[in-house]
Amino acid sequence: QIVLDSNKHYPVKTLSGNTITGKSAAKKNVDRFCDILAEELAKYPEDLLRKVTLERIVLSRTLKRDGTTYGGFAEYDSDTIHFDVTEGWDLEGFMKAKVHHELFHFIDYRDDLTIDKDESWEKLNAADFKYDSKKSGFGGLDDTQKGFLNTYSQTGVGEDKAEIYGYLVGHPKGIAARIRKDGVIERKAGRMKELVRNYCASLDNAFWESLRD
Repeated sequence: QIVLDSNKHYPVKTLSGNTITGKSAAKKNVDRFCDILAEELAKYPEDLLRKVTLERIVLSRTLKRDGTTYGGFAEYDSDTIHFDVTEGWDLEGFMKAKVHHELFHFIDYRDDLTIDKDESWEKLNAADFKYDSKKSGFGGLDDTQKGFLNTYSQTGVGEDKAEIYGYLVGHPKGIAARIRKDGVIERKAGRMKELVRNYCASLDNAFWESLRD
């Protein structure tokens, strides 16, 4: 289900106790994002979409959870992804990557019921690095962040993984440029492909080859 008129959907109280709010976005933004959504979801084999049991996608503006603004987030209680469709259009590949970023949170959560811990992934970082949820930043590609696609990736292991996956699927040309210059990102990309193939066998080499620009 795609919810276009979010005024009729929000506010929502989740089973986890969060309150989600948002407002209906302008039709031009909704239509533009729907085109991207259809194009990006069409990249996936049907068995992956069935396995993550995503039931609903809500499109909005001024999206908030407990008063904090988000560009999008996965909400597992009701198998829903929420997207703000008004911000990020000026960043190359961002809106496409955002679709896959949030979908990956479902893959990550369904795998072991957490997105907050992954010791093998954390070992790919420098030995003295620690994720910091208080960091701020936007999810575009930032060449100045060694080992990470941007500062948002540094807020938590789940966000780091989701950013790598989002750009691998949504903007492969952009992340390929980073991989050529950054060995940590190259290793993270390789590990990500292993993780998703373990979750769904259809996300194999043929899937990644199909995404080449």
